[in-house]
Amino acid sequence: MTNHYKWAAVLAAVVLLPLFAGASGTTNLNLSYTTVNIPGSTKTTLADINNGSIIVGFYTDASGVQHGFMFNRRVITTIDDPNGTNTECLGINSGGAIVGAYIGTISGKPQGFLYQDGVFTDVGPAGSIRSQAAGINDAGEIVGEFQDTSFKTHGFLLDGTTYQTLDVPGAIASSAYGINTKGLITVQWKDSSDNTHASLYNGSSYSTIDVPGATSSFVHHIDNASRIVFTWVDSGGMFHGAMLVATTYFTFNDPTGTGTYADGINDGGTIVGAFAQGPVTIEGYIAQRASTVSPDVLP
Repeated sequence: MTNHYKWAAVLAAVVLLPLFAGASGTTNLNLSYTTVNIPGSTKTTLADINNGSIIVGFYTDASGVQHGFMFNRRVITTIDDPNGTNTECLGINSGGAIVGAYIGTISGKPQGFLYQDGVFTDVGPAGSIRSQAAGINDAGEIVGEFQDTSFKTHGFLLDGTTYQTLDVPGAIASSAYGINTKGLITVQWKDSSDNTHASLYNGSSYSTIDVPGATSSFVHHIDNASRIVFTWVDSGGMFHGAMLVATTYFTFNDPTGTGTYADGINDGGTIVGAFAQGPVTIEGYIAQRASTVSPDVLP
């Protein structure tokens, strides 16, 4: 639906990630993982986690329909925008405000949304033909992407009622993904060869933050300590997770999967995402440095 990954009930045991050969210029990171699947789903992706350990994401049901969800202390809530189908919940802030996208019933195209206090509000600049809201910080600032009438994709920042377009210089397409309380914004972008890169926008300039050795770097959420998570692709086409802390890149893989996708991170350093089990099955995960993950946050 959007440029976010569409991969892919019972919790698996927590396991410890063994060391593996990381990309050049990176450090391997040992994490403890817990597998998460929404009951009755065929695919589950965890997209973000806030400081209250509330997690949002999306799952696919047995009929092939995609639904957004939130779970909080074992309670799972399906979140479907009433104006369309195939909802994705992609970001959540500490106040519980959720952003994402759905397919509009009338337009048939992706439309960004904000879900707050039980109310859905469409998000996207005027005149856009499609949009996606991916990240929201504790001040309520929202970032995402939109497509203009020339079919070019741009990032955006929504501050109150004001939209700012975010375009990485030289990019053929840009998409903002995460924003923290400092106003730092992560941006994915494509070059003229259709390769995907990562940048960090500080309000005035863009700095490239590609994972060393990656052929493509998909940057996702950023926490309030400015730790950033990525999905990156190696020269063999395999997907891995990564985290940037200051100037050091840490790489990691869920050991039970064949590809790891990192999406969200909170201020406690808990990472959420998804991993592939072969070409079809997608399952969510929660990863921490601690040896266990509290069962209270799990469905």
